[in-house]
Amino acid sequence: MHARETVRVALSHYPPWMIDGKDKSGFDYELMSALAKHMGFRVEFVSGSFSENMSQLESGKIDLISSLLFRKERNEFIRYVSPPYKVNSIKRFYVRKGSGVKIDKYSDLSGLKVGQSRDAKYFPAFDLDDRMVKVLYRSSKESFVGLARGEVDAVICSDSVGGYSIHELSLEGKVEGSSFKFKPKIMPVYAGVSRKSMLAGKIDEIEAVMRYLQESGALDKMAEKYSVNLH
Repeated sequence: MHARETVRVALSHYPPWMIDGKDKSGFDYELMSALAKHMGFRVEFVSGSFSENMSQLESGKIDLISSLLFRKERNEFIRYVSPPYKVNSIKRFYVRKGSGVKIDKYSDLSGLKVGQSRDAKYFPAFDLDDRMVKVLYRSSKESFVGLARGEVDAVICSDSVGGYSIHELSLEGKVEGSSFKFKPKIMPVYAGVSRKSMLAGKIDEIEAVMRYLQESGALDKMAEKYSVNLH
């Protein structure tokens, strides 16, 4: 691939993995930048909600995306990059302090209004469960704002994202994590390539770079920088 070629990479505000601000940063941001550097292409980060980015990935307007859980329906338009760069993803529910809502076990969610990011997948039992009302937001950040305003009873997101969002929005006195967490033995997290992208034919090369970044310790250094856990 010639150095002058540009690959469009999805960027959603999903701190500390992706931080879409004046100075873009985050673990995924550095990972995608490292992939670009090793493969010899320029990268253009395209800001949008997760839902918007998935739509553009399906159409081929975006080439590459990060922070994906495997879903059969997505496999129709995404080529998942193996190996996954993260082997687990802890999901946690957050509630408003003083609301009286307690989530000590999964069944406590029944009947609650739960905020979540639009089109995001969390874990199968929750994704398919209709015993609660799911309120869709453009991002995890917006769902926490909705929780603080009393629009929902709880919010679901990754444990690392929840802690960062509470700090970013100064909600330490208003929002807290529940005691219940969904912590599977393994839940791999992948980068994905649009099947309509020119990168789809270079998946072997991308996977070789990903293995190199893992085996060289580069990913562990990025993870330490942003205080995230890949294992």
